[in-house]
Amino acid sequence: MPEKQEPVKIVCLEVTNVKRLKAVRITPDGRPLVCIGGRNGQGKTSVLDGLTYVLGGKPVMCERPVRDGAESADICLTLSNGLKVERVIRPGGKGSVTVSNGDGARFPSPQAVLDGLYGELTLDPLEFMRQEPKAQAKTLREMVGLDLSALDGEYQAAYDQRREVNRDVDRLKGQLSGMPAQGAPAAEVGVSALAEQLQQAERQNAANAEARREPAELNLRIEADRRRACQIEEQIATLQAQAKGIRQGIATTEQAVDELSLAAAKLQDVDTDAIRQQIVQAEAVNTKVRANRHRATVADALKAAQAQVANHTMRLVGLDGMKADALAAVTFPVPGLAFSADGVTYNNIPLEQCSSAEQLHISVAMAFAMNPQLKIALIRDGSLLDDDSLALVADLALAAGGEVWIERVGKGAECSVIIEDGEVIEDRTSVAAVAPE
Repeated sequence: MPEKQEPVKIVCLEVTNVKRLKAVRITPDGRPLVCIGGRNGQGKTSVLDGLTYVLGGKPVMCERPVRDGAESADICLTLSNGLKVERVIRPGGKGSVTVSNGDGARFPSPQAVLDGLYGELTLDPLEFMRQEPKAQAKTLREMVGLDLSALDGEYQAAYDQRREVNRDVDRLKGQLSGMPAQGAPAAEVGVSALAEQLQQAERQNAANAEARREPAELNLRIEADRRRACQIEEQIATLQAQAKGIRQGIATTEQAVDELSLAAAKLQDVDTDAIRQQIVQAEAVNTKVRANRHRATVADALKAAQAQVANHTMRLVGLDGMKADALAAVTFPVPGLAFSADGVTYNNIPLEQCSSAEQLHISVAMAFAMNPQLKIALIRDGSLLDDDSLALVADLALAAGGEVWIERVGKGAECSVIIEDGEVIEDRTSVAAVAPE
């Protein structure tokens, strides 16, 4: 079984002309907590920046890393494993770096050595505690190397699709609720057939009327002929023979009248009012039929939309299962730490609901886990910590074999060094500070 590798510690940090600093030298002397004290604007933050710059190089530097008026900034870091890191920074961030071992031999790829020594110096435990739950989850996923971006993207797409379909479901439900079923036959009434029937009836009735007028007209002709016959009888005796013929014709005509009258008496008119009433009723019925047909269409659309919602829900459940499997394979820096849909949980409790001590414990442990060899955590707003929290941080660092570098406004007993105007004015470690030349 291989021996457990001891964590690398900082033996000495020397920083010259970084931002507000002139020249400082700090030796932690094995302390788990290195507290940089002093008033605001004196260079406390610049000490932590110098430690970040010497390890991370240009990618982690600010726009103006060199003290105004200086030609360069120089940082030297000595580590417990014998490595010595020296970085020279020019205005704008360019410069050089060398890494040598205890024998003075230089490594050909110094930044690669440094990249293998530490992971991230950007995780400030207090800053992590102040992050929104989703941002904390993102930080933790990046730390444990768990990339759920593809699943998250697919999950969000399915969620958005389901939300859109649910809007259609709500719209169709509202539309369907305002469309009560109508009492009507399945098919519309044929109005055109009824109209044709009405026209036939009207033609029949017109023919009947014409048939009824014909006897009356013939009766008028008889009366005229009688008068004419009388006139002829009175005026012309010689026309008696002709009159006799006319009378014979009258007899024949009277017989025809009787026959026609008898036939007309048997004729029956069609009730057109009933047909007109059917036409009026047919339109009302057809309106209901069309309403029912439209309602059936909406009902089918609602059923299809609900089926889509069910499919999207099943997909979301499947994606949740895939994410759960991925999470189950992850080793977290703190036992009980996990993800939820909304953020980070600790023992199944949302991290934001945990006590301040628990959140601090988790945040510091994560910072150390991101740097397994050089266990360093940087806290840039240490004044927010009370004495109990500060003691807890020191205990966590001691238990993990790590170091916490923290800046704090004030000159209390907890401070390792006091910075003023870019220099160490009081060194409470075993080695005194180096004053600028």
